[in-house]
Amino acid sequence: MSMPSGDANATRRSFLGMLAPAALRAQEPIPIGFFGPADAAHARGGSVYMGLALAMEDANRAGGYQGRPFRLISRWSDDPWRGGAAAAVRLVFDDRVCALIGGIDGATTHLAEQVIAKALVPLIDPASTDQTVNHAGVPWIFSLAPADPAIAACLVEVVRDSPFTLVAGTDHDSRNLAAEVIRAARRRRVFPALRIDIAPGTRRLPQGQDVEGACVLIAPPGETAAIAGALPGNALIAAGPSARSRICSACPGLVSPALRRPDAGLSARLFDRFRQQPDDFSLLAYDAARSLIEAVQASGPDRALIRQELAARFGPNGRKEQKVAL
Repeated sequence: MSMPSGDANATRRSFLGMLAPAALRAQEPIPIGFFGPADAAHARGGSVYMGLALAMEDANRAGGYQGRPFRLISRWSDDPWRGGAAAAVRLVFDDRVCALIGGIDGATTHLAEQVIAKALVPLIDPASTDQTVNHAGVPWIFSLAPADPAIAACLVEVVRDSPFTLVAGTDHDSRNLAAEVIRAARRRRVFPALRIDIAPGTRRLPQGQDVEGACVLIAPPGETAAIAGALPGNALIAAGPSARSRICSACPGLVSPALRRPDAGLSARLFDRFRQQPDDFSLLAYDAARSLIEAVQASGPDRALIRQELAARFGPNGRKEQKVAL
């Protein structure tokens, strides 16, 4: 048997050299960005991270995308107005993610929206109820949580037709939902008997400002839990989305519309995996990641094709119509 000539060996080496980079690329993880903290115990965004991470693990156990695993890359700043935009930019341009998930509330989602509008990267918003996120005409953003107008109508229904006290935070999300509550109340010809605005970190209502009648409480989770605990035990408290967070799980007196239908099996899996209490935002985040993974599996990791797949799965304004129920 004759040995291959030198030219044949060179050709074989050249051919194998061409195959090697392609084989390596076939095993490269598909990067998906998370504009939020990669920490299940994080007070503000930990429950969102839990849902995303579990969905990625489920997808990778099932084979990923044509054998390529998904990789969740997180960048975050606890002072998003200073470092948040830079974190989102790094996800898009340095990490070159094929899509972005985030932020963890309305304010941080608006920050991410500014980046993706210029970079043309699909963004799934798992947690924000701020409907104005989808009013900017950016066809690259898709939202899962129910919108504030639907939540506001449900809160006004709780207090029925009686005058109520509106307690509202001064943060972005609280101000937006409070405005929608006022609009919903006016449509029913009901008006707040008293409005109390509270600054960040408020633990109880100011001296001399007592709740009159039922209370609509709209504030970040920490303030919601503290103020609800300081109100009379027989007070009717209709609370905003913060009441659906794990921080408020020890406040049984709060009445709040569910942001996502319960799923005891998924909640148990989340707790077993992370040893942290899941909440509505964990379940929404799991749905967000699953929607994105399905889009990638249908289209491949191309940003424009992923956007087309998501557009076909969401409503015309980029927000899924979610039912709001108590």
